[in-house]
Amino acid sequence: MNRAGQVQERIDQAAGAQRPSLSPDGRRIAMGLRTALWVLDLARGVLSRVTVDTGSAVWLPDSQHLMFYRQNLRKGKDIVFETSIGDVGSETIVREPIGQHAHPTDVSSDGKYLIYEGEDDGYDIWVQELTGDRKASAYVPAPTVETQSVLSPDGHWMAYTSDLSGRSEIYVQSFPTPGSRIQVSPNGGHSARWRRDGKELFYLMPDGTLTAVPVRSAQPIEFGAPAALFQFFSLTQRGIPTQTPSYDVTADGQRFIVSSVVRRTDPSINVLLNWPTLLTK
Repeated sequence: MNRAGQVQERIDQAAGAQRPSLSPDGRRIAMGLRTALWVLDLARGVLSRVTVDTGSAVWLPDSQHLMFYRQNLRKGKDIVFETSIGDVGSETIVREPIGQHAHPTDVSSDGKYLIYEGEDDGYDIWVQELTGDRKASAYVPAPTVETQSVLSPDGHWMAYTSDLSGRSEIYVQSFPTPGSRIQVSPNGGHSARWRRDGKELFYLMPDGTLTAVPVRSAQPIEFGAPAALFQFFSLTQRGIPTQTPSYDVTADGQRFIVSSVVRRTDPSINVLLNWPTLLTK
């Protein structure tokens, strides 16, 4: 869709896909489809399966590698680094105990940090170093829920969803050391995405309205007033959403890859007459 909400193209082979993630070079989309992780090559129109039993993935900066979670019923949930698209090799980066939660949400633009959701005292943002001794630490440990964390393109700011106010809102803090918390959404929000040049931050309002927030300054960060773009689905939010958002944005912020329910244009009603007589039989 464009910024006016007009459909520019429908990707028919990806019908039913969820949580699309556009590669940094804009050439591929990773998505959850039929309980598996698939990658669509936009230029060739080829849809290929990467792995099963997963549906949430994030790209590494080279657009050739993916981070995704894989559920093991005996060992818990693993966050796995796929060595290369199309290859069979992989490496386990994070291992969570059985029954706990682990989903990758972003990788820093320099490839040094994996950002993921971990479950300890509720949902929290965790930072895993991908170089050196690969330490993992909670970003903002708190009894509240923090989720859907994404880093700004320059790697200096973290946007995430939190229920600190009693409902889900978008907040931004400095990275890697958290500073003062800045609330971006005034009336509820979730599923933040940055424009690749860092000039805008997008998020969804509780009713599914895609909203754009201009970034007036990066150091220190300063935001303008949120502006509604379009509503691409109707959503009654129950609780706080987790995992990656149901949309992604192109590098220039002009088009959006959207996972949306498509309504039939020819609705019909089936009427069963004299149905009480069927009960006696």
